[in-house]
Amino acid sequence: MEMDINVRRYVGGYPRSREEAENRYIGRCGLYPHFSPAGAPIPGEAALGLYIAHPYWGRGFATEAGQAFIDFGFNELGIHRIVTTVMEGNDASLHVLQKLGFATVSIEPGARTFHHLVLHAPAQNK
Repeated sequence: MEMDINVRRYVGGYPRSREEAENRYIGRCGLYPHFSPAGAPIPGEAALGLYIAHPYWGRGFATEAGQAFIDFGFNELGIHRIVTTVMEGNDASLHVLQKLGFATVSIEPGARTFHHLVLHAPAQNK
């Protein structure tokens, strides 16, 4: 809401991040290059990372940030696929990603098991 110019016009001030507004660090999120096994970036694809500080878990920040980066990636960057990975047992993150529309495409077993998820741009979901 702090970044919404339509809200800011009624309350004054200027658009700013939550961190700036509250002077608190709540996490980091973003879209990053998705690399092939050979180490080259895959054109038209990105990897989503969501890291929220423990005191802020369960407040919807990951969902809000995830949706913002998905919209930005598909609508502004023109990417066609977003991938992400979640460690087995991180049920809250898995739930957030499923709520955002991601689907598990594989599970990588090992000492630490990982779920690999993917989300295609809306035109490809049809």
